[in-house]
Amino acid sequence: MRLSVIEPSKLDPHLQLLATLFLVLQQIRREGLMSIESDIDQPRKSESFTSIAPFDEANAAIYTVVCDALRLMVSGNLDLGDMTRYLTAARKTAGLAAEQHSLFDVLELTLLSVLNGAAPQVAVEFGRQGVPASVKPGFTEFEDFLRKKSTLMRRAETDKALETFFAGLGES
Repeated sequence: MRLSVIEPSKLDPHLQLLATLFLVLQQIRREGLMSIESDIDQPRKSESFTSIAPFDEANAAIYTVVCDALRLMVSGNLDLGDMTRYLTAARKTAGLAAEQHSLFDVLELTLLSVLNGAAPQVAVEFGRQGVPASVKPGFTEFEDFLRKKSTLMRRAETDKALETFFAGLGES
C-alpha cells in the first residue's frame, strides 16, 4: 500500500484514525491539553479531526470515544489505570460493529501509550500494531506519511497566520 498517493476519501479508517490521533497528540504536545477543547467539543468542525480526511461519519462511535477520552484527559489527573477502566467500559457500551473493534484497539493502544509517557510518534506506532495486517503499512511508510501530513499542516498553519497578519496591517 502506498500511503502517499492515497486519496483522503479512500484512506483506510484505521490509518485515518491513527493520523488524526497523531495530529491531536502533536497539538497537545506543542500547545498543551487545553488547546484541544474546541476540537473535542466539535470534531466535525475541527481541523485536527478533518484535515487528514473528511470526518468519518461511519465510525462516529469510535470518534465519540476518542473525544470523550481526550475530554477526561483535559479535565484532570487521569492515570493509566483510570483510562484503562474507562476504555474497558466504553468498549462494552459504545455499540461497536464487529469491524470497529480493531479501530478501538488502535485507539486504546495509542491513548494508553500516551498516558504511559510516549511521544505522539511512538504512541501512534503502538496504535499501528492494532491495524489488521491486510491494511497495515510498514513502519517507515507510515512514518513518512505522517511526516508529510504534519509538514503540510504546519505550512497551512503558517499560511493562515501570515494571512491574518497581513489582513491586520490593512486595518490600521
